[in-house]
Amino acid sequence: MDFFEVEWTPEKIARFWSAYEETPGMQNWHFSKQRGAALLSWTSKKASICAPVLDLGCGSGHLTSLLLARGIQTYGADVSDNAEKIVTGRFKGDYNFLGFKQIEAGKSLPFENNSIKTIFLLETVEHLLQPVLDNLLLECRRILASGGHIIVTTPNQENLKDSFVFCRNCGAQFHSFQHVRSLNSSSLWDFLEKAGFKKVICRSAVLFPDWSVWLVAQKCRRVSWIPCPECGYHVPNTSISSGNRIRSIIRELYHLVCIAST
Repeated sequence: MDFFEVEWTPEKIARFWSAYEETPGMQNWHFSKQRGAALLSWTSKKASICAPVLDLGCGSGHLTSLLLARGIQTYGADVSDNAEKIVTGRFKGDYNFLGFKQIEAGKSLPFENNSIKTIFLLETVEHLLQPVLDNLLLECRRILASGGHIIVTTPNQENLKDSFVFCRNCGAQFHSFQHVRSLNSSSLWDFLEKAGFKKVICRSAVLFPDWSVWLVAQKCRRVSWIPCPECGYHVPNTSISSGNRIRSIIRELYHLVCIAST
């Protein structure tokens, strides 16, 4: 069998995540569910979280829930149709929930110029293909109000190969969470500076998880599968190289956080 590394395309990414939603226990792997409370605590010491807030790429609304609990008026937005159903149903009737907005990769965000005071863009930049990422950051700059802030998180100096898995059916090798780039504080800031933002802070931060959620996620990981983006085969959630999981757990504590302003 010939081995090859997956070259991600919009079609493969959409197929991958559509199937990934069916993976057992996936909700417990979400960054905002595990570390959202720690992130808000850390961020609030560095910058004001002012309404209206946009949880961009809100998923099932774990961060949105934490913001609403603080009495902060918040929008949710995502490319996923499932996210709209989950989030609107979950927060229906909450006075501070400003609604859900459907977004399309590479297209304009459905918000007016300078209309959002705080944007959270969590665990997204490592997934996006280059043209989509460039456009998204420019759009964030367009909709962010004067004096507003954008908060971006991503794994810090991730060794992508540590999380590669192998498809026994077709020979494809790919990152188990579809990451296409590894970033450090310098390279992450380069993207935001290019989009016209001003730096407040950009560095690694220790963000401890909700340990009850984290432990459930580790148990689910051992019995879960990952959809191959090439052939759809169910790939066991085990990295190609042994011993990498311990390094990944330690590295996860030091997460990269960038706060920027207009």
